[in-house]
Amino acid sequence: MKEELKAICLSWEKLRLVYNGVLVLESVSLFFLLGMHDWVTPYFYLVILPVLAVIANVCFTLGPVVEGYVFFLGFHRSYLRWVLFVPGMLFAIFLALMTLGGMAFGQGMDDF
Repeated sequence: MKEELKAICLSWEKLRLVYNGVLVLESVSLFFLLGMHDWVTPYFYLVILPVLAVIANVCFTLGPVVEGYVFFLGFHRSYLRWVLFVPGMLFAIFLALMTLGGMAFGQGMDDF
């Protein structure tokens, strides 16, 4: 049991690298494509962006938690990791796009 839980956690930590890498690439690309690097203040880079990154990683943590519970309950979970990861990754990409796009086009975050 302990080895299986360790394997679950290690697998998800490898996926966390992919998750964060994709979100960083998306964010950096949007910053430059939308011209945000010209007007975003240091407050955004030093406070807002790290807070958003922590929130994204807290949401990511739901994946291994759910898979761990399913393991404890004894259910078959062969595709569960991908069923959780792929839609979660797509949703995170969408949220980052909406957040940064909203900022770039003046949808309520004028002070950043």
